[in-house]
Amino acid sequence: MEKALQWESLLQKRAERYRKKKEKLTEEGDEMVFFVRGATTYVVPLKELSEIRKLEHLSRFPSCSPVIKGVVNVRGRLVIVHDLGSFQKQSLPLPEEGWLLVGFGDSEGVSLLADDVVGIQKLAMTELEPIPLTVGERTQCYHGLSKEGAIVLNMEQLLQHKDFFYA
Repeated sequence: MEKALQWESLLQKRAERYRKKKEKLTEEGDEMVFFVRGATTYVVPLKELSEIRKLEHLSRFPSCSPVIKGVVNVRGRLVIVHDLGSFQKQSLPLPEEGWLLVGFGDSEGVSLLADDVVGIQKLAMTELEPIPLTVGERTQCYHGLSKEGAIVLNMEQLLQHKDFFYA
């Protein structure tokens, strides 16, 4: 009986965490996940992720946008696998030993494909360089560039972009 109460408490805490709206990036700095896809390093806020896991058992979709690589089962729910390399018009193969960054804000059914997860470090929005104008209409999908040249993703805008989300 006691174990059932502990389990119920754990599930309630987890549900509360998912219900809360994710905070905006702060100026003083947030912990960010640096990951690589192709020759590009990207950055996302750690607090937006529900988990980082190895890519396994990807189910592909025929006649789908190259940005959507397929779906995976994550704890009993289907999660769409998106490829930032394809979003940026790069032709990249699936990584043999890839990673998934799962869950972004209210979009728990979304993940990003990564060749490698580099690490976690604090990054302040005031440290960012602007995105070059040559990126065009997709500029709103990025907050800027880190000192190391990594692209800091604006997940809210990226998830709303028609070329990213629709198959």
